[in-house]
Amino acid sequence: MVRITSVPLGLDVNEVMAGLSDDVSRDTGLDRNLMTYYWQTFDAVYCPALKDAIVQQPIFVDMYVPGFMTDEVIAGLMTSLALSLQERAGIPKEFVFIHTHVPKEGHVYIAGGVAKWQELESGVPQVPSAKG
Repeated sequence: MVRITSVPLGLDVNEVMAGLSDDVSRDTGLDRNLMTYYWQTFDAVYCPALKDAIVQQPIFVDMYVPGFMTDEVIAGLMTSLALSLQERAGIPKEFVFIHTHVPKEGHVYIAGGVAKWQELESGVPQVPSAKG
């Protein structure tokens, strides 16, 4: 799951997210169905480090990735997202901040049950029975 947060930028964020999805899938080889994107806005951002910068709207990205992804895959995802945001949203990659959240196995509830990583690696989460 990818959460993008910015001040209102006047973009068609649905179009941008669809493009991000295509770019990330192309760049990483991951099925586009494995990633969900959503965009939210801040009322304001105060960032003294960017006070004199040309762009004063940094983009913050929280990327929630399954624990079976390698550091190499995660780095590829982050790089692809930054480059795609630069191309599709017009925000230089230097102003994109991405933070990953990597839960341990058993720390994700999805599709009605607690996920097991080996099940998600195949791209098909298996839902535990109601008893377990």
